[in-house]
Amino acid sequence: MFLVKSNEIEEYCKKYSPAILKEKMAVHPEWNYGKSKGLSFDRVLIYPTEKIKEYLKKGNVKEIETIKAKFYVALTRARYSVGIIFDYDKEVTYIKGLEKYELPRAVRREKMD
Repeated sequence: MFLVKSNEIEEYCKKYSPAILKEKMAVHPEWNYGKSKGLSFDRVLIYPTEKIKEYLKKGNVKEIETIKAKFYVALTRARYSVGIIFDYDKEVTYIKGLEKYELPRAVRREKMD
């Protein structure tokens, strides 16, 4: 599972072609968390709610009590990897099992030019 910064979404999607999952208001080809139940994708990219972001920071499951089941559905749709859009701080430690996705150095240089 990777935390993907919002300014790296385009490059992440080019590289991995994930299914896009949102809590609600998804527009084709995106999926709502609940509507994706029973489906499988190689990779998914999740737009988290503010409560999910708090959970990723603190690990407090009570933060996501109201959408816990839907978030679980979103997380378990991927065969290989899950990206979660989150503008993380490099110096902060988040819940166990999350890696901070970073664009390859060459791509970062291109974006700066």
